[in-house]
Amino acid sequence: MEKGATKMIAQFVFLNVIFVLIACLIFILRKPVNRLFGIHAVYSLWYSIPYFVIAFALTPWIFGSVVSLDIELVKVISTYSASELSQHQTFINNNLAIYLWVTGFALMQTFFIFQLGQLNQLKSTAEKELSFKMLSVFSHKDISSPVLAGFLSPSILVPANFKQLSSEDQESILAHEQAHHQRNDLLANLFAWVFLSLLWCNPLAWMAYKRFRQDQELACDADVTVKYNTKQKQNYSQMLVNFSQHHATHLFTTPYGNKTTIKERIMQLKNHQQKGKSTILTLAVIMIMSTIGVLTNLPVIAGNDHQGPKPIVRVNPQYPQEAAKLGQTGFVVIEFKVSEKDGSVHSAHVSESSPAGVFDQAGLDAVKKWKYKPNPDTTETVKVRLDFSIAPEDETLERIKIESGDQH
Repeated sequence: MEKGATKMIAQFVFLNVIFVLIACLIFILRKPVNRLFGIHAVYSLWYSIPYFVIAFALTPWIFGSVVSLDIELVKVISTYSASELSQHQTFINNNLAIYLWVTGFALMQTFFIFQLGQLNQLKSTAEKELSFKMLSVFSHKDISSPVLAGFLSPSILVPANFKQLSSEDQESILAHEQAHHQRNDLLANLFAWVFLSLLWCNPLAWMAYKRFRQDQELACDADVTVKYNTKQKQNYSQMLVNFSQHHATHLFTTPYGNKTTIKERIMQLKNHQQKGKSTILTLAVIMIMSTIGVLTNLPVIAGNDHQGPKPIVRVNPQYPQEAAKLGQTGFVVIEFKVSEKDGSVHSAHVSESSPAGVFDQAGLDAVKKWKYKPNPDTTETVKVRLDFSIAPEDETLERIKIESGDQH
């Protein structure tokens, strides 16, 4: 239980770190990508995040057996009694963190369900106005901004004064919501909300979610106005300004935005030139960013399932007493050869260690006494990583348990 909580938190922290790196990269690339390739390419950058999550989840199954061939991982645990209180406190803190995260995640989903129910209630009491390209259009007095509603049976909800607008404004509004429908933006927003719920405690996740929705609107504006002339774009801009004065904050409502957002959308309309959706570029960027995520994840899973030679005699390393008293932890990577005749270890040396020199000798002294099954075909160098740590008991972990007390 304790080990599981610690591992879960470690994975969560790692996911947050990688998300921060990708999100920051997207924020940096937004303007140059928009200038060179257009807003569609900018919006597509956000799809690198779910691609990375999938890669992060699948990496252990795809690469686990490959990367683990190189090195065997051995846990060396000290049960130094002075650490018991801190270990128990860590267990409490870990579980408190998990309970807090679960509470936040549950509140996010509760809010989502409440908003969805509220929208369905409005839809059930709305008046049908017309049909627009296979989508039904309903009006309601409590709707202040147009919204595309319904995952299974989508329809457009508009304010009660919708018919008082000019025919051109009506056409633009409906075309905008229709574009959301054709682009499957409702589904994209659902996945974005789920991902935000997972990372609700990360402030950058909220910033990224807001920017994602804004870029979605910019891309949708570009789709709607691609064939508009200058006069039509001016009218469309005025329509955005009008709705921004009384925009709703509903989760599913089209975010017409505040003054800063509206200014950005109007400037985008003025400067936008159709440059294509840059499909090849977009896929290339997604693949590159996802590959970076996979490669970053590889060190985490290395050594999980070592398939190299196994020792038939393995002597326990002695946890250095001074290191145990100081609460020092670290690791030693030892490379060696196995004798073809008797399976003994020779040519052992430390290739990497941290802290340097603290656990080197203890690791070498133990490994030199190991024995392997003799195999004339085994001539490769064997690598073993010894992790020295002060940790609670874990019955599911195969490890070498070292007492840091007096040796007899």
